[in-house]
Amino acid sequence: SRDAVTVERAGAMVTLFPRSIADVFAGVRRAGFGVEQFVELEPTDRPDLGPAFPVAMIWRVRKEGV
Repeated sequence: SRDAVTVERAGAMVTLFPRSIADVFAGVRRAGFGVEQFVELEPTDRPDLGPAFPVAMIWRVRKEGV
């Protein structure tokens, strides 16, 4: 994992803990959950609309063995 980063959002200081997608998947599995669905928002290649990579990911997980 990478070092924590503190940024300002809406006038408040927020500490972010960057993780790779692999780190998140591994953490989900270690906690006894399985990923049912993973969706990335479509990137745009227009500079006026934002970056050319997904800016958000949506996860749906379910507790396994229940």
